[in-house]
Formats: sequence, C-alpha cells, structure tokens
Amino acid sequence: RASVVTRAGWLRRCRIRRALRRPDHYPAYLRSREWRSRRRLAIRLAGRHCAVCGSPGPLQPHHLTYQRVGRERPADLVVLCRQCHHGIHYEGVVRRSLATANAHLLSRLGKP
Repeated sequence: RASVVTRAGWLRRCRIRRALRRPDHYPAYLRSREWRSRRRLAIRLAGRHCAVCGSPGPLQPHHLTYQRVGRERPADLVVLCRQCHHGIHYEGVVRRSLATANAHLLSRLGKP
C-alpha cells in the first residue's frame, strides 16, 4: 500500500522530531496524533495482551530504545500492562539500569 505524504504531514513530523531533541518535549509527543497511531498499531500487533503476563489491559507500549522516538519501528516497542510497565520503569530502575531492565525483559520474551 503506497503512502502519500502531504506537506502538512511532513511538516508536522519535522516539528515533532525537532521538538524531541529536547527531553522536556517527550510528554508532548506522547499526546500527539502520531504517537496515538503508533500506540494503537503496537497494541494491535501484540494481540491486545501484555507481552510479559498476558493481561488484556490496560496496555501501554514501552520503548525498548529511544533512538528513533518520533519514528519508532514496531520492534522498538513492546506492549505491557500498566503493572508490568511500572515494574520495568520503577522497580527495574531501582535494581538496575533501564537498559539492563530492557535486556532482561527481552530475554524473558525470547527475543535477542
């Protein structure tokens, strides 16, 4: 399916990428149309269940990498329930770095 990029869409994506260079703009990105679209796709691709515990929700995509924020690939996100997502960010960060917590999560999911 070919995608047609409108000038307005292109400008909006450019503004988002430029804004994301500043960490304080990340919350605004999470409220954007682009993020909502990526979020819906990630949840749909995950079968509408948490990748860790299998819970049906509420679900939240978790960034495995922040290198492509604003232009995430499906493999950059893993869908987690609120409880598992909280555990990765808060309990995991207290015990180890977020990168190590992500690596542990991927190993539990059987991904390289």
